[in-house]
Amino acid sequence: MRLKNIPLWIWLQAFASILLILPIFYFQYLPLNDYPNHLASMHFILQNDAGINTYIESNLGLFNTNSLFFWIVLIFAKITGLDLAGRIALSIVLISLPWGASYFFSSLNKNMAPLGLIGALFAYNFFFSMGFANFCLSISLFLFAAGYWMKILPKKTGMREFSIMLILAFLTYSAHIISAIVLIGFAAATFLFYAFIANRAENEKKNNFALQKRKFIGFGNAANGIKEIFGKDFFLKFTPFLPAVLLILLSLLEFFEGSSSASYIIFNPLEGNLGYLFVLAPAVPSALFAMILAPYLLILYSKNKMHLPKWCLLWALFAIFFLLLSLLLPEMISSWQFIQLRFWPFFAIFLIAFLFHPIASLKNSKNIFLEIGAISFLLLLASTYLTFLQWEKLQPTLGEIDSLSSFMHEGSAVFATGEGFASLIKTQSPPSSLLHTWGYWAIEKNIYSPDLFAYKYSPIKYKDENMHAREQVSAWGEAFIEHLFSNKENDACIYWQEYYSSINWSLICDNYDFVVLREGECENNFIPAACFEKIAQKGNNIVYEKHYEK
Repeated sequence: MRLKNIPLWIWLQAFASILLILPIFYFQYLPLNDYPNHLASMHFILQNDAGINTYIESNLGLFNTNSLFFWIVLIFAKITGLDLAGRIALSIVLISLPWGASYFFSSLNKNMAPLGLIGALFAYNFFFSMGFANFCLSISLFLFAAGYWMKILPKKTGMREFSIMLILAFLTYSAHIISAIVLIGFAAATFLFYAFIANRAENEKKNNFALQKRKFIGFGNAANGIKEIFGKDFFLKFTPFLPAVLLILLSLLEFFEGSSSASYIIFNPLEGNLGYLFVLAPAVPSALFAMILAPYLLILYSKNKMHLPKWCLLWALFAIFFLLLSLLLPEMISSWQFIQLRFWPFFAIFLIAFLFHPIASLKNSKNIFLEIGAISFLLLLASTYLTFLQWEKLQPTLGEIDSLSSFMHEGSAVFATGEGFASLIKTQSPPSSLLHTWGYWAIEKNIYSPDLFAYKYSPIKYKDENMHAREQVSAWGEAFIEHLFSNKENDACIYWQEYYSSINWSLICDNYDFVVLREGECENNFIPAACFEKIAQKGNNIVYEKHYEK
């Protein structure tokens, strides 16, 4: 294809992709909450002689869910080094969303491809800012897999289609189990819906008017269509999903075996859950997008004769279903963290499909979708500017936390806590982006912290859950969550008093070389036991080193 023949929306989306990854390569520190922790895990896997193996071991298996991002980092790290590999993997996560959206919407109607630019606008969402890289990647893979499924649904399934669908389903599972479950449900529902409309269309072609007038004819057509497709093409079409189904079942069995599904289950009021729409994208671009798009669509719908595609009924049902899941499911803290919020992206996908699919019936729909894409691109420029401002402000603080490792020796054990939580306790805002910055210490000096993500669906695991006084972290986490979601008065000072007084400092003295505490308005009266002495302070963070009696 010659450059002049490349559609304008592709150029816009290519520029949008560059905009998305600019912050990733521009800033030294990436304020993506869990990301430094994940990077530390990769470091310890790559540097398996770092001495950290006293406490942890690799848990990264080929058939693990929640692992694809880590495999991408490991593969690139052997060529580029860990830091650059992490940035490349994050870039893949960001870029894949708009292109996945383009692929999915074009599978519904090729003129809808520019809607991928809406995906670019939503790339820096809450899940990405939290460092949930695997889940973000799974959304993109869901879009690619669902789009490919829609393209092959009316066709005979050959070996090529079988292989591609098998790979896409497996990759979606390996990125995140929730997206894989949604993909399989999507495939089943669209298959049944297609059986209904395909058989009905066949009957209409035959002009079987007597049959069409029968009562409950829709159910009869559906049954005939399902029977026909089940007999001819069902097994070939669904066989690629079977490995993913089996892996999902095994993962769920392993997860629930000997463990509770959640430490805390909280049912929020509906208006509170509706407020969680913020997870889809930053508030300002989202508001602007809604303000511009809503009247634009109203004008289109009122001035043009658009027929409602049959598939729109299914998109509406899907959107309602995921909206109800997002609003009615409880918050499950600990084991299934943020499960409720993870259904909002699927609600957004099918809401967009429902709103825009009718426009594809217009003669000038290609230009209309290009206009919508251009609006999204302009808003992305504003969103990128806001991201740069926000990340720039955080760089000094992140640098201060990172520099604390200069006071620690190679391979030391550090009990770091309190970082970033004082404001959280007061405002109940989303967790601080500074929370896991200590992960850079692990990369720079092989420093061990009990806050490493090392459990069933993490790339590393502890050889002993309570080793190295790690139970102190578990106790702290439970106390924090209980305070945050309780009906107690939200008083930061009360929280810090309860927290610091509950720590077994003798146990910490026996197991750790350094303690890092966050200094705030209430914490100063709760310093470590006599075996630690203050050696440094940068910003609000104080470093204590263990000293020994002579």
